[in-house]
Amino acid sequence: MMDKKFHYVYKITNVLNGKFYVGRRSTNKHPNIDSYMGSGWALKGAYLKHGKKNFIKEVLEMCYDLETLKEREEYWISHTKAVKMGYNLVENSGGGYINKETYDMMSEKFKGRRPETDKIIATKRENGNLGHTGETKAKIKKSVRETYENPEIRKKCAHIGENNPFYGKTHSKKTIELLRRPKSEEHKKNLARLVTCEHCEKEVKLNTYNRWHGDNCKFKKL
Repeated sequence: MMDKKFHYVYKITNVLNGKFYVGRRSTNKHPNIDSYMGSGWALKGAYLKHGKKNFIKEVLEMCYDLETLKEREEYWISHTKAVKMGYNLVENSGGGYINKETYDMMSEKFKGRRPETDKIIATKRENGNLGHTGETKAKIKKSVRETYENPEIRKKCAHIGENNPFYGKTHSKKTIELLRRPKSEEHKKNLARLVTCEHCEKEVKLNTYNRWHGDNCKFKKL
């Protein structure tokens, strides 16, 4: 992957309530023209609730390389108390895996906002189980089974018979030969190249972009 030209730590602020998000960005665009507006889960939720137009972005610090950038992002998250007062969920750079320690920290942060949810979390913590309870799993299983057995839903969802877009068609001999050929190195490199989604501004691999971004991006209407 090519080295990016600019590395900077940014802060995105909700002008309606003062809450903010601190993140890092590596890009070939100068920060003054870079339209990237973060990708944190809580921040995206805030965009949906308040509208992206009510958020402003500022550059906190420019860095020379990626390693320094990660260190400075952690500094700014801690210095601004972004986890306690903003949309950041964890202290470490670039987010992270939601392990038990992080799970407990997040549940403590949101404690009291939803009494029923607090009860569930407390029960899970006591039982040492952060997954679904047996009762919940049974409900999910029942719901999936009932949905699957519903002929009307199956007819709409299943790509069977005339519902299959390839129904009544066949591949040509030339296409079959092309499909049988091993992928070339050029093709593999093309799939591995990074593309920026024009809607959520997230940088992803080309095959991920084709499936989940572009016209299929859930932030397309923002």
